[in-house]
Amino acid sequence: MTFSRDTWLQHLWRRFRFGFRLPHPRYLVEHQMLPPRIQGVVLRRYEDKDFEACRALHDLNATDRFPQDSAFDQIRYLRSSPRTNLVAEVNGEVIGCGGYQLHHPDFATFVYGLVHPRCQGAGIGRLLVFARVAQLPLIKTETCVQIATVKRAMSYYAQFAFQSSGLTWKDSKGVEHPHATLGLNAYIISMARRYLETLGVPFPDLRDEPPMNPQLVREANAADGHSAVSSGNSLPYEQ
Repeated sequence: MTFSRDTWLQHLWRRFRFGFRLPHPRYLVEHQMLPPRIQGVVLRRYEDKDFEACRALHDLNATDRFPQDSAFDQIRYLRSSPRTNLVAEVNGEVIGCGGYQLHHPDFATFVYGLVHPRCQGAGIGRLLVFARVAQLPLIKTETCVQIATVKRAMSYYAQFAFQSSGLTWKDSKGVEHPHATLGLNAYIISMARRYLETLGVPFPDLRDEPPMNPQLVREANAADGHSAVSSGNSLPYEQ
């Protein structure tokens, strides 16, 4: 079989692109859809009984990594009994957690993603990322996911195509930390659900939980969901 010069180059490009996963968000996200190394993981909605376990996950990860006031912020978040916070457990032991806040049909933040140090590198964080992606609405436009994280975590989230927004947030000591964003379309959101279903990992369906500002949802339904909302200066952060 012979190719013209243009056709041959296009064929080579396709092989290279799919074989090596160039840093386009869709391919980076797909590349992370791997099975966890720990079997029997169950993802479920956070309950008040999980408070101490989630607090312990924070403190186990905090040394030389998180701002000093991060513990207080997490306590305040957990005491609000967040309905869109997930925990990962194995044999009844909570080994990870991570929440999200849907501000608008096309704008969400991921918050307080934590995994027990003993289980890091085993794909638990990956499951928590995709379980939160799977909760996002399926709309015609892209959904922007934002995280307010710490520098040491940026390389991890870059694997999922999060990119620095160029903005920063300051902790109580005035130290600046990065914001990062990720654009997702309905295809990737649907794929995240299929990924978890294919693995056989139980996860809750939280899609009926309303966004934080119901008025914005009514406006979006009237306008076909094209506007985004600023989250303000007090984002809980993804860790």
